[in-house]
Amino acid sequence: MATVVQWHPLSREVATFRLQAGAEERFPDYVAGQNIQLFRSGEPLLYSIVSAPFETRVSNFLEFFVNRERDLLEGEILGFADCAIGDFTRERTVGFQNVILVGTGTGVAPFVSMIREFNHERHKGARYTLIHASRNFKELGYHKELSAVEAQKGFDFLYVPTVSRPSTEDWKSESLGKGRAGNLLRRLLNLPQKGEAVLPVSLRNKDLQERLDAGCTIILACGSHSSVGDIRDVAAEKRIPFVKEDW
Repeated sequence: MATVVQWHPLSREVATFRLQAGAEERFPDYVAGQNIQLFRSGEPLLYSIVSAPFETRVSNFLEFFVNRERDLLEGEILGFADCAIGDFTRERTVGFQNVILVGTGTGVAPFVSMIREFNHERHKGARYTLIHASRNFKELGYHKELSAVEAQKGFDFLYVPTVSRPSTEDWKSESLGKGRAGNLLRRLLNLPQKGEAVLPVSLRNKDLQERLDAGCTIILACGSHSSVGDIRDVAAEKRIPFVKEDW
């Protein structure tokens, strides 16, 4: 059993939360990118883990980024499974120079776990590009943290946030792209676009195209069924290996 110690709504649609295990409890070991089953009054809840394995080993907490289908209460007690599951992990990217991570909405969760772990390790080798597409800025969730990781240059990492329903303030922001993830990829891969695709002001097409050489690139995607299907179609047109998170 573990306690909800933080419940942070970002909008009416999404929230982050943390679970803290007691002194006599330990969360199971896991690999960045995996998910775990929780239990609320017997109801199973399956969520991707946002926290990095090193964080859980040190502080005995798990973090999640979820759609608000059911709100939790701070102090609420949840059960958790004795193992994490899933193979949506770095092992799927071995042998590729360029790794493109595309998270839509809360689908960024497993990628945040990976980025935290890579930054902790000062990971060398592949180049990682994370495209996070949300409806608006407040639902990006980890924008500040990921921007800071990129600036630290602890490993080769580029963060590309984009919003599909920009507010007036979002349009003013030079740090945000505009449009859906699939359309952004189409623009970068010189494919016919199916909608708006505007890069953040600080980035040029060339900056990203250098990280999308089809011969040594793999795309990992996580998010809604429709958005992941769209990204899969883009990858197929360019014959780029593609992996999605399966539930």
